[in-house]
Amino acid sequence: MGIKEIIINILAIIGIIGISYWITFFIGGLILPTFLFRIDAIIFPLFLISMAIGIALIATNVLNETIKKYLKYGLAIFGILFIIEIIFIFLPLGCTYGDCGEKINPSYYISQDLKKVQTKGYGIEVPRKLTFEKSTIFIKALIRTIPILEDEVKFVCEDATICGSGKALEINENSQSLQINQKIELYSAVCGDLSRNNGAKYCIAFASTEQKASDDCDKACLA
Repeated sequence: MGIKEIIINILAIIGIIGISYWITFFIGGLILPTFLFRIDAIIFPLFLISMAIGIALIATNVLNETIKKYLKYGLAIFGILFIIEIIFIFLPLGCTYGDCGEKINPSYYISQDLKKVQTKGYGIEVPRKLTFEKSTIFIKALIRTIPILEDEVKFVCEDATICGSGKALEINENSQSLQINQKIELYSAVCGDLSRNNGAKYCIAFASTEQKASDDCDKACLA
């Protein structure tokens, strides 16, 4: 077996893992509304079954050699795509320890703080100083890797110097998206109380000062 064949086989196996991964989380998302990147006891067998079927198709004589050959090439392509996807998923982690800085992907850090609060069930994270470019941030995007529902989270911005109609930050009516109208440096605080029965359980507050962000988050979700 030549080097080329070995590489194709390795990429094909990675492709099987990637396809199994996508199938698992797609089905998991249909079965469990809050299922996101969580290896659930019910869902995990699907991952193993998908992998077993893929490996069996390549390793056994169920398919003729021609079909098996092109199947390997197809899986190798999926393998390359899966590797690229993993690199992009974990790239922000490298920025945490390198020189990328928080200006690269501020939403990532907000999402991480939200995940910490959700895991603990109660509390507030130390406000972060972040730089935002002109854009729109959606709650849906922040919670895609966290088992939280959209209506359990809301944006908070009570700082009149930066928030409001025509200003740097504007929150939509149901607090599910944040419109950033210009490049701005500000503080973001994430807090929450899982036991809350009225209103949002988690809040993401923005302000021009660290103390203001912390106080506003506390008032909105912990008071």
